[in-house]
Amino acid sequence: MTAFVHAATLSETEAVAAIESHFALVGYARYLKALEVIAAEGEARAATLSWDGWAAALAGDQERLAEFFAFCAEWGALTFEDDGERVTVGCPELTLPRDPREVLPPPDEQTLYTTSEQWAAWFEQELSFPPAMAKDPKALRMFRRWCASNVTVGEMNAAVQRAVADNTGMNPAALHRQLQALRRQRLEDATTW
Repeated sequence: MTAFVHAATLSETEAVAAIESHFALVGYARYLKALEVIAAEGEARAATLSWDGWAAALAGDQERLAEFFAFCAEWGALTFEDDGERVTVGCPELTLPRDPREVLPPPDEQTLYTTSEQWAAWFEQELSFPPAMAKDPKALRMFRRWCASNVTVGEMNAAVQRAVADNTGMNPAALHRQLQALRRQRLEDATTW
């Protein structure tokens, strides 16, 4: 899954506020949709489509989209190049989430957290969770269970790796299911030798 990270106050930034003021909520929606298309291209932080492709993606005709892209470029919110056939729209500052496989502690990490707030901070820092999601009451309840059952950062790293491989999601509940499966497997392995 490709993604991009943006502040909860995105609409309050000068450029995005100008887009919304000029084009109303349709402009804001088009801007976010353009960011989705760009994020799907990954590290390139730019997408090249025909005018028809952009029209389909952003629900607008060429004339309106050309005005929109030029306005966004003028405000520095997007880059825009039209060669007559293909249109390249980019956002060099687009923040892409870090790949959890690159930023997690090594699997042998034996750190034990003792508070749900520590797990919330770990989710924010290591998995780029928005603070509201990491501090959701349901997530904090799950994190307290992990503290009570001595879940290590290494075990959670292994659960994340399995979730990535199985494409089962990265929310606390999905990772808890992966953690349970890993612990069951470890118990089964311990009884077979």
